[in-house]
Amino acid sequence: MAKTNVTINEIESDGRMAVVTFVDGKQYKLQHPGNRTYIQWQQEYVTPMGFNMEEFLDKSFEHVVIPMGHDFKPTIDNIKPKELEVWQKLLRRFLGGDIESDQKAEKPVKGAERPTKAQAEN
Repeated sequence: MAKTNVTINEIESDGRMAVVTFVDGKQYKLQHPGNRTYIQWQQEYVTPMGFNMEEFLDKSFEHVVIPMGHDFKPTIDNIKPKELEVWQKLLRRFLGGDIESDQKAEKPVKGAERPTKAQAEN
């Protein structure tokens, strides 16, 4: 069975930058575009017809996800179908400010979990 949890390795106290190890084992930096830009994006991909997930992911992959130590830049077209759902959950949580820097405040949600103390030491 494929791994479906993301490890949050580091996050700035203001939540604007995080370093994660994705389910593919690669590290990525997530850089928040800023609140004003995020609000503008929301106005673009939340329409009367519903949530435009394609546009949300395209913008997020292009402007938020930065490869670290490799040159694989994820897009909707080059990731596995199972990874698409994990990216969707992770990016919505990150951009919405729902990934906390304080481990005690972290909500255990599959797809974006912090490493345990033992995992972090290994």
